[in-house]
Amino acid sequence: MVEVSCKEKIMGSMHLLTNSESKIAKYVLDNFNETLNYNVSELADKAGVSDASVVRFCKSLGYKGILKSALRRIFCRGTAILIRAWNRMTM
Repeated sequence: MVEVSCKEKIMGSMHLLTNSESKIAKYVLDNFNETLNYNVSELADKAGVSDASVVRFCKSLGYKGILKSALRRIFCRGTAILIRAWNRMTM
């Protein structure tokens, strides 16, 4: 099974999102690394939407928890893959 990255999932869902969710999506895509440290309220504030919109955004992407957890998992997994690849190339 091929796993879709968080960024790919957001980009693939853009046409289905509400206006508020689209604001969040754009903010996350434009500031991906920074959003790893945001909680729901911080992301809502930065994107100019309500906390409830952030929660709905996460649910519409299929995440049961908050986006922060999902983004961290994706980012950490991607970083680990890059480190392994770099180690193989430099051996």
